[in-house]
Amino acid sequence: MDIAEKIKVPSNVYDRNAHRRFLRQQKREQERLERERIEREETERRIRDYCNRRNSSFNLLMTMHELDQKVVCKRAIESLEPRLRFVAVRRFYQNQTLRSIGEELGISGNRVLQLEAKLLRILKEAFMRGKM
Repeated sequence: MDIAEKIKVPSNVYDRNAHRRFLRQQKREQERLERERIEREETERRIRDYCNRRNSSFNLLMTMHELDQKVVCKRAIESLEPRLRFVAVRRFYQNQTLRSIGEELGISGNRVLQLEAKLLRILKEAFMRGKM
């Protein structure tokens, strides 16, 4: 015995009501999915806007003086003798250890430290002379 017979509702009416409930439930599910999609897109838009604002703020804070110093510093490093340039790039841009740089050059980590001190003196002198 099915439910329609138990509650004494004609089966065609029960089927119609069940179908309507099914359609309402399906519509609610579609609306929920649409709300989630809209919410997800809104969240993504807010994140993009936030990132764009952060980049804009960063660009505004980066003064011409700072940019000029970076360009001059890069030029000064490029003008170093090859061994010092190698140490500068590995140490300051690739964050390698004294030991690993020494192994690549076939020298001790102590010697790399001395080369690093020398290149820092050269860069400092360039700053003091106004070349940077």
